[in-house]
Amino acid sequence: MQTEITTKVLMTNAELYTLLEKQGFTLVEEYTLNDTYYSSLGGKDKVKQIDYQTLIRSSMVVRKVTESEGNGEECLIYKNKKFDECGNVIGETKVRLKVESCEKLNLLLTAAGFESWCKIVNNSKCYKKGEAEILVQEVENLGTFIEVEEFKSMENLSNEEKFTSLIEFVKSLNIVTDSEYSAKKPYLLLHLND
Repeated sequence: MQTEITTKVLMTNAELYTLLEKQGFTLVEEYTLNDTYYSSLGGKDKVKQIDYQTLIRSSMVVRKVTESEGNGEECLIYKNKKFDECGNVIGETKVRLKVESCEKLNLLLTAAGFESWCKIVNNSKCYKKGEAEILVQEVENLGTFIEVEEFKSMENLSNEEKFTSLIEFVKSLNIVTDSEYSAKKPYLLLHLND
């Protein structure tokens, strides 16, 4: 089970990239994620009434990854998330299956009774320094987020300790962020115009 934090950035992208580079982070990868979330509980209007934990447990993601060089992959993902008593995601196990075609998979899921409830496009840049990786995610219609996954040196900590350590790490970088460190981007997008 992997622990990560995700938080909205409250500074400009230019300021963020300059700050990371000044602190010794190097851009190592760029890619775009095109995700379509499907649920067996219904489409967009139906699932708006469902809490995030229930919704995400009943959902699968059809993902198309396009790398900056034009390469990529298509896959189906199920995210098994572990939540703390406050609703923060403190752990996640992903099951990933490569597929031949997202279009065919979309047809299959629809035929099986699943309905799409969110489409999200995420332009990502991965910055690295030592064992630390910061994924900067420019999410269409939502803004910029950063995601930081646990470091190898954290493997003996509990999920709660990892979560707290990752928050402290981000704060130490002086990145101006929201106070929510378990941002749920698809759920935010679902409720954007409510």
